[in-house]
Amino acid sequence: MQASSWRPIDITLDFGGIDTTETNTNIIKAIMANLIVPRLKLLFQVQGNTAIRAFKSNPCIRYDPLIVNYNKTALQTDLIIFVKTVPRMESGASGTGVVCELDPLTNRPNIGVIRINMENFKVSTSIGLDLNFDMLMHECFHIMGFTAAMILKFPGGIIKTFDNVKVVTKDGNFSNVYSLKTPNLLKWAADYFTCPMISGIPLEDQKGGNSHWEQNIMGNEIMTPRLVPRMLVSNATLNFFIDSGWYMVDTNKAEKTYWGEGEGCGIINNDCSTSYREFYPVKGIKDCSGDFISKTYSGVTSNSNECITQIIYSASNCPSAAPQAKSSFNEKFGPGSRCFLTNVNKMIENIAGCYGANCTDGVITVTISNGRQINCTSAGQILYISHLLTIICPDPVVFCAAWNQRCPNDCSGNGKCHVDGTCFCNLFTTGDDCSIAKTCTLAPNICNMQSDAGGSMTEFVTSGSSTLISAFMILSISFLFSTQSF
Repeated sequence: MQASSWRPIDITLDFGGIDTTETNTNIIKAIMANLIVPRLKLLFQVQGNTAIRAFKSNPCIRYDPLIVNYNKTALQTDLIIFVKTVPRMESGASGTGVVCELDPLTNRPNIGVIRINMENFKVSTSIGLDLNFDMLMHECFHIMGFTAAMILKFPGGIIKTFDNVKVVTKDGNFSNVYSLKTPNLLKWAADYFTCPMISGIPLEDQKGGNSHWEQNIMGNEIMTPRLVPRMLVSNATLNFFIDSGWYMVDTNKAEKTYWGEGEGCGIINNDCSTSYREFYPVKGIKDCSGDFISKTYSGVTSNSNECITQIIYSASNCPSAAPQAKSSFNEKFGPGSRCFLTNVNKMIENIAGCYGANCTDGVITVTISNGRQINCTSAGQILYISHLLTIICPDPVVFCAAWNQRCPNDCSGNGKCHVDGTCFCNLFTTGDDCSIAKTCTLAPNICNMQSDAGGSMTEFVTSGSSTLISAFMILSISFLFSTQSF
């Protein structure tokens, strides 16, 4: 039952706890089996025991009265994930991820349960599939060890893993949080933030605290406490898992992130300074994400410590092959599309729109929906398209630096882009650039999403508890989200 060499993680899914409609059951199973497990196997290797001993009792009894079918013989697997649905959760969470049991040899989590709140589980388009893919990946990362309780079990002991630090919030209050200082994480952070003297990355100080990255520092990273469109698996989280000692991780399969990149040590101080591109003086400012992929607006969230911060709109992924929400004139979505600020009808200023783009020799070529092309050569240059539309040029140096890190054909708008230039394709496509349509063999309600994707632009609720991820019992973490019309 023991092996010393590293091997791709083997995961067993148990859907015995699902009690919902056939339609929702099909979606949950498809996301878990066809997206989550393949992605985890791509990222993680483990060593040690090659089997989980037979259960003498329900290992998750503290959290759920699960039906246990593994009480006779050991199961040849590295991780068992029980998937359970509940009609609703009092917390309003969309899901929770719970560590139930640890490997006796390594202390690596080897049994966990995901609970899905069916009151919030509404998937009818590929955009909904993507959002719940991110939500379930987040919960799986909690099961694999991204919790405050599991941090205490890292090798090297508490002294070498984190410091307790006081964070000063915008309203003048103090919060005590963990600041992680494990070696691979610090090495990554020093390079990413351009902060050679960085001493740690603080964890969240509000609800969901100490089991998530601080939202103001890590933005839309997968392990921040609010579910937003386009959650990114960064090398912060992957290096966290490397430093646990439980996993070998392929950091080349992280996604490229932009929040706080290159902005120095100051952004770590969590002081909301508008000198950083992620923070704003007032609410309601329309903008583009730092990688020019998504439309954004400025607002306050339940985890932003009253900072006015950048928030991503849903259905605003410019390169996506799925229909997205239009907000300006002559927009052009799909592979190669990027976000630009526009002025509409000479009256409405700074509205974000999606337009085709290219970079050659430091010049941005912008393409609108009718095929017309026009060049950006300097920051702030105004491109006159018509009496209804002008486009404001971003800094070509900054824009082209982001552009040059894209994956082949933007993964055809059908996948996630890794830092090594490879793509992780969605349920419906395959190929190096996700351009080859699969013959869909999934349930009809899922296959229909292949051609019937879409959505309307929405803003995530920015007050109250409805947008928070909160702790559930001792090892459980909740993921919530809510939307309102734009």
